[in-house]
Amino acid sequence: MPYKFETSLILLINAWELLLKAIIVKTNGLQAIINKNNHTIEFHEVLSKVVSLEENLISLSTKENLLVLHDIRNNFIHFYQERCDTIIYSLTMKALHEFISLAINFFEFEHNSLLNMQYTPLFFNITKTTIQELQDMSNSKNIYIKSVADRIFNFANANNEADSVLFNIDYTLQSVKNLKNADLLFGLDSNSNYTIKQEKRVVLASSDEKGIQKVNVSEEDINRLYPYGYNELQKLAQKHCYTKVQRFLQEAKNNQKYSHIGGEHRSRKTKGYYVYSQAAYDEVQKIINEE
Repeated sequence: MPYKFETSLILLINAWELLLKAIIVKTNGLQAIINKNNHTIEFHEVLSKVVSLEENLISLSTKENLLVLHDIRNNFIHFYQERCDTIIYSLTMKALHEFISLAINFFEFEHNSLLNMQYTPLFFNITKTTIQELQDMSNSKNIYIKSVADRIFNFANANNEADSVLFNIDYTLQSVKNLKNADLLFGLDSNSNYTIKQEKRVVLASSDEKGIQKVNVSEEDINRLYPYGYNELQKLAQKHCYTKVQRFLQEAKNNQKYSHIGGEHRSRKTKGYYVYSQAAYDEVQKIINEE
């Protein structure tokens, strides 16, 4: 799809404008988004109004992210520009993540009604990382493209927020012995200026998963990946959600994302007990908070 990024960005900014106007209308009534010419106010004014409504409703980095995207969107509509797909992807990922969070928190939507929105399928056949493309853009002879990169760099340098205007893109690759099991083939160039950091990481998975190599996992690795016992997590639950937590922990026994069958129990001499991951702990906390 040749214009997938441009189309997605136009629709995303439209969605953001409607969300921001809805917040203003809910707070101050319909007339608050109508100007003296009986038209609705423009995007920049809508964004500023929402930012001033409530502290921390929209972060400084999210505001800058939307202003950059709105500027790029206007250029897409009125001009032809050099492609900067990776940057557009990183900016729109940030904007969509914040859109979902704001809509859920402000309007108290059911989580599943918005969390099924997909943005990852937009990202195909891009070979650069975000930082690499930003550096290339900052050296571009195209004044507008250079200005976008400089704007993002300048915001990062001027603000101490842990948050960022965009999401960076990282690739996680796992080597496999059988080339038939590989999703991607790559080689290393000895003359390249880039540095590749290799990190050995243990990830437990089902033995029938594609490309998985059988390895012996140490007790130390299991303790690190699954640091919680059943009783530890169950004690977190209040009486009014004890049953829900118990049900989740039972269901989690069939999912290696959440649990693993350990060896000898840490405090008593029994075998075959279940240990649970940080992801399971987070799910238990979510159940407690939702009650």
